[in-house]
Formats: sequence, structure tokens, C-alpha cells
Amino acid sequence: MISIRCSSLPLFFACAPALDGDLRVSERNEAADLGSAAHEAVDAIVAGAEPNLDAIARRWACKRDELGRLTWYARKAWEVLAPSFPEDEEHSRFAEKRVRCQAGDIELTGHIDMHTVCSDGTVRLVDWKTGRVDRDYYHQLAGYAACIMHTHPEITQVTVSVVWLRDQEIETYVITRAVIDQWLERLRAQMERRGQFSTGRHCEHCPRSHSCEAVKAKAREGIEVLGQRCSSGDLAGLPPDEVVALYRRAKLVAKVAEAMVASIRLHVAKNGPQDGGDGTKLALVEERGGREIDTFGAWEIIAARLPDPEAMASVLKVRSGELDAAVAKAAGRGNGAEAKRALAADLEAAGAVTHPTIQKLKEVRTQKEIT
Repeated sequence: MISIRCSSLPLFFACAPALDGDLRVSERNEAADLGSAAHEAVDAIVAGAEPNLDAIARRWACKRDELGRLTWYARKAWEVLAPSFPEDEEHSRFAEKRVRCQAGDIELTGHIDMHTVCSDGTVRLVDWKTGRVDRDYYHQLAGYAACIMHTHPEITQVTVSVVWLRDQEIETYVITRAVIDQWLERLRAQMERRGQFSTGRHCEHCPRSHSCEAVKAKAREGIEVLGQRCSSGDLAGLPPDEVVALYRRAKLVAKVAEAMVASIRLHVAKNGPQDGGDGTKLALVEERGGREIDTFGAWEIIAARLPDPEAMASVLKVRSGELDAAVAKAAGRGNGAEAKRALAADLEAAGAVTHPTIQKLKEVRTQKEIT
């Protein structure tokens, strides 16, 4: 029997062998930590409590400002969704509920952010998404629905609301028992493809990408294609889909190269400098960084040389997250949240807050219908 977490189902349907093997390498990164922090804050909001964003940000070592933005939309989204998730005699609401079901030789497990079982034979489910890029999440939701229907044979349909906190969107779909029966057949068919590797966007986040021969072959192909394109030096005339495909190849090659550099760094740390044979060596060296000035200690010195307030302001940078934390601390226990709200209102009224626009190259979601 193979056990698959519902969150891994999109990867399994993209490439069946991706979940095989004993050694799987996953990355802990800022995006994952921010996602965990946001879910903790959302859980508090759904429970009717006020999340301590400063404490949550410290616990997960994520940026307080970014967490605040995701939490702000979570509040707005929950105001819309809350009426559909009642908790009374006719409805049973569950948060972070572990679910499980077995379909032949396959065991599905997972944790649902929140769902409500209704007395009319239906279920409402919400899944909070914090990611930057839309991946094929349908199979994860279908896995949740399959587990719920396995546990509750009387359930006829599951209504799923997917909340994209970063994009500030809510998508709602209905998954019926008939759809799940067909989906389980697709799941069993995918089991028969466990020896067939498939490469694509999913390779960037596959826990087996470090050892997968298909990924290595794809990276070699990508290097060759990128080399040819760099030689021509021009993207003009390329169809849009080929530009996107080229971007994905570059991302995959960059990931493989980044992993190799990390491995080499560990090797040098363990075994010492490596002689290049050409008069150079590869070593870990310490370098002196740039100056870091203690604002408090240097305040009088700076003020003496910059008596003009505008000149003083031009060399000082206020970090909003740290300012919020300091104001909350100064306000005393129990008064921090109100102090931060008052600070934000005063700053906005004074015209002291700007929201600069930046440009990032990233793949964004297009609305799609789940069938």
C-alpha cells in the first residue's frame, strides 16, 4: 500500500514516481515559513481571537509586514465566508481536521484547514493559499473531498472555497460524489504509471529532484537550449508560449546550479580548500561587511552635523514592522493592537505613508474551472 498526503497529490498526478524512494529532500524557505505563520494567524481569526502578529512573525522568522498584508485579506475573506460556516445544532465545524480514506492499495491522508458538515448532506470546506504561483491544486481538493465522503457516506457534495491571500481572491467550486468516483479511477490509473517519469514545472519543487535522472536530463537539455538562445541574443519573434517555456527552463537550470553550489560549499566546509590547479583555490573566506551604524548611539553626532530636519530624514529609514513593534511595546500589555491602529491612522492622515510599486517577473494565475 502507498500512503499519499493530499497536499502531495498534485505532484503525484504530474509525475507518479515523484513520491517513490526513501530519500526526499524538502526545502525550508521564507515562503513556507510565511505560509505557516499566516495559517496560524488565520486560525485565530476564524476562532474569533486577535492574532498576535508580532509573536507569530518572530516564531516563524518571517517578515511582519508581509504577514500583516496576508492577515488583512484573511479578515476580509472570512467576513464573506463566515455565514457559510455556521456552528450550531445542525452544523459541525472542524479546524485543522485530520482526514483519511483508503481506495484499494492507496491511502489518502491530510489536514483540512476548516470544514463544516451540514445536516442536509453537504459539506463546506475552505483552503487558505499563501503561495505566489498557482499550481494545479485540484487534486489536493479532490483528495480532501474523497476523504470526507469516505468518512460520511451520506455526503452528496463538497463545496470548496479557495482563498488566495496574496492575490486577494476567493474561488468557490462544487465537487459531487459522481465527480469523486471518476477522480478515484484516475488516481488508480496514475498508480500504474509509477515507473514513468514526467518533467515539467513540478520538477522545481519535487523532493526527488536532487537525484532524478529525468530532471538531470531536462537540465542538460535546458542548458543546451539556453546556450543556443544566448548565442542568438534575441527573443523577438518567439511565440509567447515559447518565451514562457524558455523561462521555465532557465528556472530549472538555475535550481540545479544553486543546488550544486550548495553541495560544493558543504564539501569545502567539511574537507577544506580545494586546489584549482591553476594557481587558485576554492575556499570559505571571511570578509569585512559594510558599516552598520547604531542609530541611538550616533543620534547626537548625526544631529550636530545635520541640523536641518529634512536632511536628517534623508539619511534615516523607518522600518514599519519594527516601528509597529516598538509602539506596541511602549503602549503596554493589552494596548498594543490599538496603539498600532492609531499609529497607522495618524501616519496615513499625515501623508507619511507610501506604497511604492515594484515589478517582479513571475507566473500568475489565470481563472480556471474545476471539473
